[in-house]
Amino acid sequence: MINGIDIFHGDTVSATLINSLIRSENLYFVFIKSGTGAQGLDAKFVTYWEMCRSAGLLCGAYHWFWPSSQPTQQALSFINQYRKVSRAGVLPPVIDIEWTWNAGAAQTDRNELWGKVPANERIGLIREYCSQVEATINVRPTIYTAFSFWEEFITPFASAEDNAFFAGCLLWNADPNNRKRIARPWTGLPVPAAFVQTHFGESGTAGDPFSRLDQDVYSGSLKGLLNSSVPGLTFMKGFPFSNIVKDFQLALQNAGWLHDEADGFFGKNTMAAVTKFQEFNGLTGNGVIDAQTWNKLLP
Repeated sequence: MINGIDIFHGDTVSATLINSLIRSENLYFVFIKSGTGAQGLDAKFVTYWEMCRSAGLLCGAYHWFWPSSQPTQQALSFINQYRKVSRAGVLPPVIDIEWTWNAGAAQTDRNELWGKVPANERIGLIREYCSQVEATINVRPTIYTAFSFWEEFITPFASAEDNAFFAGCLLWNADPNNRKRIARPWTGLPVPAAFVQTHFGESGTAGDPFSRLDQDVYSGSLKGLLNSSVPGLTFMKGFPFSNIVKDFQLALQNAGWLHDEADGFFGKNTMAAVTKFQEFNGLTGNGVIDAQTWNKLLP
């Protein structure tokens, strides 16, 4: 399992905290909220993105989809927000599909917006948003959802073609109680849930800043995580401290190319070891770790 977090404007996050948690909690990635519905842009999205990217985390953006707002307008809102940040080599964008009552109405009220949408129209709203985002940025969104939500509001009304479409999206499964329940479109896949949300920050303790953040894991290997990123991800000399770089260094050590400590800093000796590894394996020896290189290097 590979550790990560997800954050939004309501979290108290600083560069100092992020850099500390990367080391203490072995963090590799972060998802950052871009907005809600058609107009609700997250005020800290750009700040948090730049902070986390500068700290060496692999970043991804998520949009909380509301069925009461027009899908195309929501897609445009997300895309406009997304274009404010550097997107080379990031994690695929996420559409957050879940209950809406916890954004305003009391939980006991169950004033659920999804329940107000005719059942035969719900899937069309989701697919319209996903198709608009994919057509614009050439990446199909990951879907964040919970088993109980999807089985109540989506599964009973999904055709085989709908399920095939959703199965083509990575799943980020909300499962803080570790029940390992997977909604039907993703059951039977080699890795049913690429990402799993394992902890809700709202249940954390006041004195523990990490427990106050939503926590996640990637279910596969580091190679799988990196290969899930959009094109353009590279690691080179001067990259900030990173657990990803540390794993590269360990792999170089195991292959006999690096004899220094695996310290997570991409220095000149790491660059030299990468260059030698690349040349030995018939790759361009430039000391930059790209997809070709990490797929040769990592198990």
